[in-house]
Amino acid sequence: IFFRVYFFPPMTPKLIVPDDRKRTYDLFTLDNKLEVITISDPATTTSSAALEVSVGSMSDPDDLAGLAHFIEHMLFLGTEKYPQESSYQDFLSEHGGHSNASTSLEYTNFYFTVTSDHLREALDRFSAFFTCPLFTQSATDREMNAIESEHSKNIQNDGFRFYQFLKDTSNPDYAFSKFSTGNLVTLKEQPAAKGVDTRAEMIKHYQAYYSANLMKLVVYGKESNAELQDWVKELFLGIPNKDYAVPAFEGTAYTGQQLMKWYHIVPVKTQRTLVMHFPLDVGHEEYLTKESRYFGHLIGHESEGSILYVLKEKGWAESLCAGTGFTMNTWSLFTIDIEMTKEGLDHMEEMVDIVFQYINMLKDAGTQEAVYAEIKNLAEMQFRYMEPSRPEHFCTDLARSMTTACGAHALAAHYLFFEYSPARIDRMLAALRTDNMNVYVKCQELEGTCDRTISPWYHIKYSERPLSAAQIARWNGLPTNAALHLPSTNPFIPESMDLKPLPDNAPDHPRLIHETPATEPGVRLWFQQDNHYLKPKATTLWALLTPLGYCSPRHRVLNRLMCMVVMERLNALSYHASVANLQYALAPSFEGLNIIVTGFNDKVGVFMKEVFTYLKNVQVDDALFLVMRDQLKKMLENFFKEQAYQIAMEGTKVCFMTPRWGFADTLPIVDQVTLPELQQHIALVLQQFSVEAYFQG
Repeated sequence: IFFRVYFFPPMTPKLIVPDDRKRTYDLFTLDNKLEVITISDPATTTSSAALEVSVGSMSDPDDLAGLAHFIEHMLFLGTEKYPQESSYQDFLSEHGGHSNASTSLEYTNFYFTVTSDHLREALDRFSAFFTCPLFTQSATDREMNAIESEHSKNIQNDGFRFYQFLKDTSNPDYAFSKFSTGNLVTLKEQPAAKGVDTRAEMIKHYQAYYSANLMKLVVYGKESNAELQDWVKELFLGIPNKDYAVPAFEGTAYTGQQLMKWYHIVPVKTQRTLVMHFPLDVGHEEYLTKESRYFGHLIGHESEGSILYVLKEKGWAESLCAGTGFTMNTWSLFTIDIEMTKEGLDHMEEMVDIVFQYINMLKDAGTQEAVYAEIKNLAEMQFRYMEPSRPEHFCTDLARSMTTACGAHALAAHYLFFEYSPARIDRMLAALRTDNMNVYVKCQELEGTCDRTISPWYHIKYSERPLSAAQIARWNGLPTNAALHLPSTNPFIPESMDLKPLPDNAPDHPRLIHETPATEPGVRLWFQQDNHYLKPKATTLWALLTPLGYCSPRHRVLNRLMCMVVMERLNALSYHASVANLQYALAPSFEGLNIIVTGFNDKVGVFMKEVFTYLKNVQVDDALFLVMRDQLKKMLENFFKEQAYQIAMEGTKVCFMTPRWGFADTLPIVDQVTLPELQQHIALVLQQFSVEAYFQG
C-alpha cells in the first residue's frame, strides 16, 4: 500500500457578494502578501482605489503625538517616481478626480477617484506612496503648518473635543489616551527641545509599519477584473513585505479607576446630551455574531415599549441612539446617547433608571432568537439588494472591512450575521451594569457646575464625581417598569421580492399617468418602471405645492415646524419602517413641502398611506409644540457655530433665492411663533395645495 501526496498552492477563499448585475468582483493576494479586491463595472465613468494600512495613532511614539497622521499627510508630497510635490493632486484635478486620507486609532486609509480613462496612471502615482516616498525636509517643515491648521479648525468642534475628553479620562498607560491629531507643539516644538529629529523618526516609523502584509487594496474600474489584476501586480508588487505583526497594545482603556464616574462637560454648541458608556472586551471578531447590533436594535428602538418612547411620554428626551461607538481589535465601547429636553435636565438620574429597567427586562426575558432572526433576515435582504454607492466610498469602506474581517467576508461583514451565539449575547448583556459604566452629560446650562479644565489642546471645562453608593444601590434594585417591553412585530418587513414584468415597449423616461381636470385641485402623477437596476425597490416623491411654505420668514418657520410635528407623531411607527429599510423624509421646500419614501417595493405603499394619514390628522398640543420649537431654535443657533465655509454656503444659496429668507432671518422669529398660529398654518396648508408626484421602481 502506498500513498501519493499532492501539493496544491493555498486557495484564496471565494468572496461573498450581493446580487449585482452591474459589477463583478475578484479577491486575490499578491506574492508580497498584499490582499486585493478588484471591482469591474463596465458602465462606470468614475474609477477609484483605496488602500488601508493596519497602523494608526495608537502606534505613535509617546514623544511624537500625531506622527501617524503626519505620515498620512507627507505621502501626498512627492515620490521618487513623481518628485514634484503637487504632481499627484494636479493629475487627479486635471482628470476629474480628487483624493483624501484619514488616520484612525488602528488604521490609516488613502483613496482617490478619477475619470475612468485615467485609472492606470492614477494607480501608478498612488502606488509610489508605498514604494518610494520622498519625505523631503522642505515638505516636512511646511506640512507641520498644515497639521496645525487642521487641529486649529477642530478646536471648537464638539465631536473632536468629546473624543479627546474620552482619551484624557481613560487609562493614561494605554495607547488610546494619546493625542492623535498632532500639532506644531507635538511635532516640532517638543521634539526640538528634546533633540529629536521629527523627519528621521517619521521615516523610521514608516519603515516599521508600512509593510505589504499589513495593507489591503481595493481597485474599482471599468476594465475587466483580469486587466485590473494585471495592473495591480505590475504596480503594487513592489511594496516590500516585512512580515510584520499587526500592532497589539497591552492593557485596557478603562480600568476600575476610570469607571463609575459621572461627568459634566461644557460643549461649544447648544445641546443637552446624556451619554452612557460600557467598555466591552469584544473586538472586531464580533462581526461574525453581531451581538452589539442585537442590543443596539433593542435598546435603540423607538416604538411603543422602548426606552425612548417612555422618555418622550414623560417629556424628557428628543432622541436616543445605541450601539458600539468604538470597536478596536480587542475591545469596544457600547454607547447609549440620549438627547434631552429642557425638562429632562431635571430628571437625569431617573432617565438612567429607565435605561437599567429596560436592561433588567432584557435579562428577565432572556435571549430572543426571534428578534435576532428578524434583524438577521433584514440584513440579508439589505446585502443581497445592496444599493450602488459612489466608487470612492465603496472602496474606502471595503478596504476597512478587509482589515477587520477575513477576506471572503469583506463585502458582507457589515451586513450578514454569520453565527447565532446566545453565549456571546449573554456575556455582553452581563457587561451592561452599573460598575462597568461612565455617564457623560454635555450641556452648556450646567457650566456653573464645571470647576475643572482638561486637555492642553482643547481646554475643556468639566466636573467629575464618582457614582455614589446610593446611586449604585438604587440602580441595582429597581422595580419592574410595566411600560417597557420588547418591540412588536414589524409590519413593514417585505414579503415579496418579485419584479413586475417589464413591457416590451416600456419608455425610458417618466410618463404622466394621471392628471385631474382643471376644475379640480391639481394632481399630476408620473411613473417610470425601473429598467436599469432591476431590484425590488421603489421610490415615491410627493411635492405638496402651496404658497404658504415660503412667502415670509414666519411662514418658513411654521412650515418647518409643521414637518417636525408630523415626523414626531409618526416616529414610533416610522422607526419600524426604517428597521425594514424603508426610508422617508418630510421636509419643507421653497414651494411647500416634499415627502419621499424609498425602500423595498412590497411595503412602500403601505407605509405611504400611514404617512398621509398622520399628515391629514396631525394634532399638536402645547407640550409637543414647545419641544419642537426648542429643537428648531437649537438647530438654527448651532448652525452659526459651524465652520465658516458652511455658513458661507448657506449665504450663497440665499443669494440665489427670491424671496430670500435665510437662517439669520428665521432665527429671531422662532420664539415669537405660537401654538394657535401653527395649528392655523397646518389647517390652511392642508386646504390649499396641489400635488406633483413621481413613482419609480
